[in-house]
Amino acid sequence: MWIGIAIIFFVWLLWQFVLGYPEARVECKNLVAREQHILAKSAEAFFPEGGSLPSAAEAGVVQYLDQMFSQLPKQQKILIRLLFFLIEHGPLIFGPLKARTTRLSHEARIRYFRSWEESSIYFRRLAFLSLRSLVTIGYFSSQSVETALMSEKKL
Repeated sequence: MWIGIAIIFFVWLLWQFVLGYPEARVECKNLVAREQHILAKSAEAFFPEGGSLPSAAEAGVVQYLDQMFSQLPKQQKILIRLLFFLIEHGPLIFGPLKARTTRLSHEARIRYFRSWEESSIYFRRLAFLSLRSLVTIGYFSSQSVETALMSEKKL
């Protein structure tokens, strides 16, 4: 019986932390499909579709950060990958949610990020600010965002 429970637990851990990610939607040289998915879902929470400005996907946030990633020193690459892991598995680590960030609904993901932004734990707020900074840099580097902002300014 204990062996069966251990096998089920191992499969659950494998599914939660390694498997269950979709194929990469864009071609990247530095970010693996899992990291691309985490970044895309996080960026979608900050810059969703349907607004007057382009969405994060339309702005090419993942592609920009993939290019930026190639220019970083090895230590910073490790830290950013750990940030992605922490953000993705934060609901499981800090609770009370029982799913990875990328499996949450859009509204639940926004509430989750808001809880990190307003957390009394400094480390969580710092992790949130780091993610938001990365996504914002990628977003505002987009030519389509610049064009949309310039056309809004003219109105």
